Amino acid sequence: MRRAFVIALLLLTACRSEPSFDERYERAEEEINAKAAELDEDLDEPMDQE
Repeated sequence: MRRAFVIALLLLTACRSEPSFDERYERAEEEINAKAAELDEDLDEPMDQE
């Protein structure tokens, strides 16, 4: 029974299609925009001088 579950799980993951170019592009764009916003926030903070 356990072996059948593992085989079924492997088949389901193998049948899943790769993301399209547009999906990969959108994901990368979101990640880049999030990192850019984070960097902008870091640069906007005043630096403490000791």
